[in-house]
Amino acid sequence: MFKNFKEIKLNFLDFFKSKDHIVLDGSSLVPSENDKSLLFTNAGMNQFKDFFLGKKKIIYDKVVSIQKCLRISGKHNDFNNIGYTNRHNTFFEMMGNFSFNSYYKEEAIIYAWELLTSKKWFNIPKENLFVTVHISDIYSYNIWSNIIKIPKYRILVLGKSNKLNVNSLNEDNFWMMSKFGPCGTSTEIFYNYLNTDKIINFDLNLKKNNYLEIWNIVFIEYNFCSDNILVNLFNKFVDTGIGLERISSVIQKVNSIFKIDIFTNIISIILYEFKIKLNNFNKNFIYIISDHVRSIFYLIIEGIVPSSDYRGYVLRKLIRNVLVYIKLIKIKKIYLFSLFKSLITNLPDIFVLNNLSIYNINYIKNIIDNEEKKFFVSLENSINILNNYLLKLDNKNYLDGKLVFLLYDTFGLSLNLIVELCKLRNIKVDINKFKYLLEIQKKKSKLTKLINFSNLNLNKNKYIFNTKFYGYSDLLELDSIIKNIYVNDNEVNKIDSNFKNCSIVLNKTIFFPESGGQVGDKGFFVGLNNSFKFIVENTKIFNSCIFHIGYVEYGLLKINDIVKIMYDIKNRIRLSCNHSSVHLLYYSLKKNLGKNITKEGSRIKDFLITFDFSYNKKLSIKQIFDIESLVNNIISKNLLMIENIFKKSPSLNDDNKFIIFNDEFIRKIKFGNFSEENCCGTHVKNTSVIGLFAIINEYSLSNNIRRIEAVSYDSAFKFINNQRNILNKISNLLLVNNKELYNRILLLIKKCKILKNKNKDINNLCLSYFLNFFSLKDIIKYKNINFLIKNLNINLDDNFSYFFLKYLLNYWKLSFLIITVISNKKKNILIFFDKNLKIDLNNFLKVIIDMINIFTKIKLIIKRNIFLTKIILENYQFCIDKYKFIENIKLYFSNVYF
Repeated sequence: MFKNFKEIKLNFLDFFKSKDHIVLDGSSLVPSENDKSLLFTNAGMNQFKDFFLGKKKIIYDKVVSIQKCLRISGKHNDFNNIGYTNRHNTFFEMMGNFSFNSYYKEEAIIYAWELLTSKKWFNIPKENLFVTVHISDIYSYNIWSNIIKIPKYRILVLGKSNKLNVNSLNEDNFWMMSKFGPCGTSTEIFYNYLNTDKIINFDLNLKKNNYLEIWNIVFIEYNFCSDNILVNLFNKFVDTGIGLERISSVIQKVNSIFKIDIFTNIISIILYEFKIKLNNFNKNFIYIISDHVRSIFYLIIEGIVPSSDYRGYVLRKLIRNVLVYIKLIKIKKIYLFSLFKSLITNLPDIFVLNNLSIYNINYIKNIIDNEEKKFFVSLENSINILNNYLLKLDNKNYLDGKLVFLLYDTFGLSLNLIVELCKLRNIKVDINKFKYLLEIQKKKSKLTKLINFSNLNLNKNKYIFNTKFYGYSDLLELDSIIKNIYVNDNEVNKIDSNFKNCSIVLNKTIFFPESGGQVGDKGFFVGLNNSFKFIVENTKIFNSCIFHIGYVEYGLLKINDIVKIMYDIKNRIRLSCNHSSVHLLYYSLKKNLGKNITKEGSRIKDFLITFDFSYNKKLSIKQIFDIESLVNNIISKNLLMIENIFKKSPSLNDDNKFIIFNDEFIRKIKFGNFSEENCCGTHVKNTSVIGLFAIINEYSLSNNIRRIEAVSYDSAFKFINNQRNILNKISNLLLVNNKELYNRILLLIKKCKILKNKNKDINNLCLSYFLNFFSLKDIIKYKNINFLIKNLNINLDDNFSYFFLKYLLNYWKLSFLIITVISNKKKNILIFFDKNLKIDLNNFLKVIIDMINIFTKIKLIIKRNIFLTKIILENYQFCIDKYKFIENIKLYFSNVYF
């Protein structure tokens, strides 16, 4: 009997309710703010993590739930497998049963087997199932063999060692939710699609579709801590996961998740909207699109918007991936939201619509429309760039990984786009070399982000990982001891003025290291009796170790030397004023634009503030004025900065109370009732120190992300004075005072419009005059196209010639025209094409060359946005012709302009 997607969900819940489990709702796709280890909820056990760790009291001992999950980043990332295997989704629903110190291995395995094989429930033939266990888990092996009675040849033992250790974490059948946290061995149940009960060449990593993992039963009894230690939990737990989409494919007797009822319905809507049929060419692309639209929909109704980083980046990546595959299918025009609208209308059981009262259809429409409009422009450019490179390949059937990386890293082409376009031309792509180069870049990027010099040779026996920080105190100078010295990549014992790119680690410091968007402090060190001086140009942090980066001005510095350190007080004041202003600006944005505004990043320098925030509209002049005014109003209230430091660990003493560049402490900064944020930066003691705040610029950084540039303290006064000087200069130029300036400029704009209209009239008269040089007899017909060739021995201004020829092309409905004119005393040829012209450009080149040989100087003008870009959209083959045409033109003429 056929069971649909919804019935399978209800069957699962009913089974475990019969086993005395409490049904709990799944949690949000976005993990709680307290869990920084996950970007998205990726498993059913996420919401129970604190119960496993003993942080929360267990209310129920047996639970069943269905959890919405997204696996597109981090440890569990299935993105590149989507559409090419029978088992992977980005978004999926994970059904699971959990035991909190109630039942353990035997009951969990028996429950799973009963639900899967019983005729009352899922009724899957036993002979089609086999299981895997970890080599250390003899107990589970015996349950499968002796109680469930599975033949031993259908029980696969995986792993390398009978004894669990840190190395076991990367083995099959040892499950972890993320990099650290609760974990344990697992036993997995697989469905065998082959017509035999033998297990042949079992390896899921081969991406073969012979076997499907349908249930993972995890026995959680360990916690992997951040210091690389595996410790026993206080209790033992069961965490199981059965993918709803996967089990549906087995129960509905199809060999792919994309053939179950939920996806066949979605795919039929996509095919209808695209007006195409499913075939071998577009099958994988359609599967990918059907997968992504579910993920996109649920992310948007969770309140996520496309952006350049964090969760918004994932949403943007999904939307753009859909657009890429639509392009690869050669769909000429698709209004992407029409696809979503159709899905929402026709599949109400698939999409949970209770959130749409908040995130309504228009909200979803605006997000998708904005992203589509912005990306299609760059997508066209990407295809052009890739095609140009493919034409120049030395080996016509092979794209080197180095070139793939160049296209990916320099031009921003997605790997999927490169691979699929190459497939269409039977060009092989060197993926392995690309991945190698990408991994090198990631390592460099990660290290550069932590510290501004690369590959330190850290001697861990000597290395001091904990610099005591006293930068929040009122100390202006401090005595300290040099513990480590680095020059470029190497640790040294001493340095003098001959060394550059030096970094010094002290046992304690008052220098603030770059963190929280704030740049590092500047200043200097001096030795006893001024025996040496070290200039600090920047300060950075790596783990809990603070590096003072700079150079020796004079003298000799050695490890264990005592130094007196002093930061640049003026620089620190400016940074503190700017950082406090950022907090007040964030408050003002929420107050003026709405509580949904989120901070997307900030950069706090001594003379400039940049603040990025989520908002989908350009700010009006009034909004900017109101935001700025509220900040200045708060500044004028002379509010004290209130600092509170909260312990996360039991130890907090006087010596380390300022070391908060780690997870041990929370530092909260508050200004009256206006602003309260967690922050590690430096701040003013009183808002009156800031003096003045001014917004100097506001613009779009990316889709739905805007940036404000601002200044405060003395920089704000300088900005205001400069603005006043500019205003005075303009007033003097126009011979009016500042009060009358606006009206005078308005009057000038009106006059310009009148002159522009007069120019149009003059152009029309000129057109009438130049039309006298042409007649219908000049039009030549060649292979169903009309064109005109004319030699005019008259002077013609470039701007007017462009205007005139465009008019002439439309006036007589020409396919193209070639006109020779005199410009700057040189004979030039001008070529214009109609936007709908379809012609082999390479053959046409021969015609052009025959006609222009009589001229010594040539100028070629091609109106690309009329002809060439349009051709690319209509016919892919013409894209190739275009590049051959341009390359051939360059061979003939040295002064060609495009």
